[in-house]
Amino acid sequence: MNIAETSEMFEVLSRVKTWVPEMRIVLARKILETLAPPEVSTPLRRMPLDQVFGLLRTDSPPPDDEQCARIVEDERDTKPEASGGGLGAFFGYDERHGSRDLRR
Repeated sequence: MNIAETSEMFEVLSRVKTWVPEMRIVLARKILETLAPPEVSTPLRRMPLDQVFGLLRTDSPPPDDEQCARIVEDERDTKPEASGGGLGAFFGYDERHGSRDLRR
């Protein structure tokens, strides 16, 4: 940067310092926009519906009602609520004493 450019920059800066903060922020954003090209979002990849169904297709038959009930029960057993966790534990509620521990 030569002396003329430096002088011009300080002149602009001293003039901008008198502006309200909102105007200075707008100017700063405009300046930054000139430095980087706008981001171009990549379009979502499209797939025909029959290909989507093909991704979900399996060789095994769907579970029957008894298998579904067993799957649901197994999932419930693995959830934090089953081990004394869950929202009550998250918010510090002690189920044994019916009180909330606020020290957390």
